[in-house]
Amino acid sequence: MWIVLKRLALIITILVFLLQAHAAEGGIGGKIGISFQFGTHIQRIGAMYQLYYFNSFIQASHGTSFFYNGKSLGPPKRGLEMQTLLGLQFYWGQDVGGKKYLHSEYSLMSLEKYSAGIMFKYYLDQIETSQSTGGINFNIDQFGFVFENDLFGGPKGIEDKFRTGALGITYRNDSLEISLKTTHWTGIGIKGIRVQDSLYNSRYGYRDLSKVPYGKHSHGILALGINYIWKFQQTLRLEAGVDAEQVRHGFQNRLVYDFMVRSKKYKYQNPHYPMLQPDGTPYTFREGQTIRKPRFYMQGPEIPLFFTNHIYNSMLLKKSFSRLSIL
Repeated sequence: MWIVLKRLALIITILVFLLQAHAAEGGIGGKIGISFQFGTHIQRIGAMYQLYYFNSFIQASHGTSFFYNGKSLGPPKRGLEMQTLLGLQFYWGQDVGGKKYLHSEYSLMSLEKYSAGIMFKYYLDQIETSQSTGGINFNIDQFGFVFENDLFGGPKGIEDKFRTGALGITYRNDSLEISLKTTHWTGIGIKGIRVQDSLYNSRYGYRDLSKVPYGKHSHGILALGINYIWKFQQTLRLEAGVDAEQVRHGFQNRLVYDFMVRSKKYKYQNPHYPMLQPDGTPYTFREGQTIRKPRFYMQGPEIPLFFTNHIYNSMLLKKSFSRLSIL
């Protein structure tokens, strides 16, 4: 936890330096709201705020969400959860015009064509799945790419646990954002038993997580999402897709571990995290074994009770407040 706080302090120091250097060229804004979220995998009520500052070349973001989860990814346990984030994005290129909306923590308020950014995120909950993650994102005009992984945020090094990865592409057209995203969840990978198995096709074998905390739980979600900003800044979000072991195996094991990290000289070996059987034990391609059946995934609509938005632009010296809306 101390290392996490030091990282946050370093990021804040850098942000303050950059923002002071260009304070006369930018603006600030934010959102605050309360929402319900219902679905097959997540059911919760919470409150959030998100703040951002932007100038001629950089945008800094900070936000925190507080939830009571009746149901969430991983173990079927109820409890409180907090998510807090810090982000930094750089942008350049020609002005593409139009209007920008705050769809998510990765949204960019500048009108430049290109951008790249980083995000540091910390999850704190009551069910012992607290962790830090990091994310990177790139935008070209209306298209965006986001990659979040615990590798980028873990102060203890590579742990491969819980919210182990997410990958998404987005398309934005004014107030509408369409996304295709995959999200992965496993037990604590680094504590799993390392197994070398001639029947299991992996250079570095696999890890058996059946005896580690939450090792019999996993998700491999592939979903299409729609995110729409209403007239008074409410965010209406709907996602639908599938939760399947084959999805997680294809992205996590085959794409990342086998394809993206192939060098034998790479200091960190990448054993697989096998697909799971119905009883939560590893599927190792043996006769008589079966893979856990895919499950339908749907989230939403996420229903906001109210949102308010405030933007201050120091170049135009004006303030605008959106109306407060209660559904």
